[in-house]
Amino acid sequence: MLQFEELLYAFDGLNTIIIVSDVDGRFLYVNDAFVSSYGYTRNIVIGEEINLIKSDYYDKLYYKNLWDTIKSGEIWSGVLLNKKENGDVIRTETKIIPVVKNGVVQKYIVFQEINADTQNTKTFLNEKQNLIDSIFCNSVIGIATVDLKGNYISVNNEFAKIHNAENPDILKGTRSQIYAYNKDSKTIVNNTKEYKRVDGTEFYGETIIIPIKESKNKIDSFLIFLIDVTEKHKQHLEQGKREAELLRQNQTKDRLLSIIAHDVKNPFSAIIGLSSLLNTGYEDFSKEEVKDFISRISESGENTFKLLEDLLLWAKSQLGELKINKGIVSVENVVSESITLTHSLAHTKRISVVNKCKSDDVVYIDEIMIKFIVRNLIHNAIKFSNSNSQIICSFINDYDDNYSAIKIRDFGIGIGSQFIDKLFNMGDFITVEGTDYEKGTGIGLSLSKEMLNLNDSDIFVESEVGKGTTFTIIIPK
Repeated sequence: MLQFEELLYAFDGLNTIIIVSDVDGRFLYVNDAFVSSYGYTRNIVIGEEINLIKSDYYDKLYYKNLWDTIKSGEIWSGVLLNKKENGDVIRTETKIIPVVKNGVVQKYIVFQEINADTQNTKTFLNEKQNLIDSIFCNSVIGIATVDLKGNYISVNNEFAKIHNAENPDILKGTRSQIYAYNKDSKTIVNNTKEYKRVDGTEFYGETIIIPIKESKNKIDSFLIFLIDVTEKHKQHLEQGKREAELLRQNQTKDRLLSIIAHDVKNPFSAIIGLSSLLNTGYEDFSKEEVKDFISRISESGENTFKLLEDLLLWAKSQLGELKINKGIVSVENVVSESITLTHSLAHTKRISVVNKCKSDDVVYIDEIMIKFIVRNLIHNAIKFSNSNSQIICSFINDYDDNYSAIKIRDFGIGIGSQFIDKLFNMGDFITVEGTDYEKGTGIGLSLSKEMLNLNDSDIFVESEVGKGTTFTIIIPK
């Protein structure tokens, strides 16, 4: 029987490439056909890992299946693209036969035939590379690679376009902001973030970042896929705003329907009830009782009128029908008219409303709106003042360099700090009973702020529980 060494000697005379390796994949023997085909001498390859001729054309799974097969003692057959000493690729039909003794694999014998297509391997690989390059350059998705320092190695046209770069070369070698956001990731990352273009403008990009590992399983670089989702992000934000606004409007509508059903109905019930008593039994009541009934009817009517006015103005604001018509307005006249319209309420509670404004105090604003605002503030001041107290209305021409101010101050129960930030928010509807259990909707202050903002003006409040409240309206000079 031939010895293994004699068999190896016989292999040298064959045209078939023959390799013998140990179980760890190290060269033990190569024949003359290997030397002439691969360009390596025996003294270079013997003892080296067989990975020396591996081309990395195949993925890890391909090689894993190969090794799993031969380690189990089974023969593996297939095509391998290996690397020659000069870097060229050689394509072979390969068969690997495990040498098994006593059920244990001792070594592997590799037989390789260079088939007729081998001469075209370089052309085949070039065509593959050209196809990959074409896909890379012309992809509708931005693609780039970065090194471990975060500098761009390669950039395709779409990636440059997203960054407003005239061509990919502008980005090559520069620092990648996308890598900077994700440099600590050792696995695939998929996220959406805000980035900057080369001209400083911002965009939202959806990215996938894939670590690229070299043969020793160490990360060598990163592959970045980028899609510009700025418009999609804007649409998402707008959709969120629309949904939030729709929810707010529905909540407001439901609250208003509740007000109409309850707060409008009750005053009318009082007016109808008191009027009916007077109509059917006028002679049965004393003058004081009749006067009281009339006062209560007047108060209920005034409260109902204000409520309906608030509701109608709110409806206009929701329909976008609040139009401004600015002009020179006398603050003294506005305050005087508001005091007159709220007189019955103030008289009932024996509250003195003082107008300290002068005849030459004027502002440039929509007259109808400022009348509504001042009347609403005086009405609220009366509502939250105790009997026998005072309300002061004043004007400051030089509130600061740019604004004049109307102040309405009461000495009533004040407003708790938990309500201050919500006073002007239509959606919150802060409704608190007055000192005589007067009802309210909370709409007036929200409308007042909206009207003032339409007039480039604003309103602020200062309050201390138990000491009173001051509302300040500031209006451009």
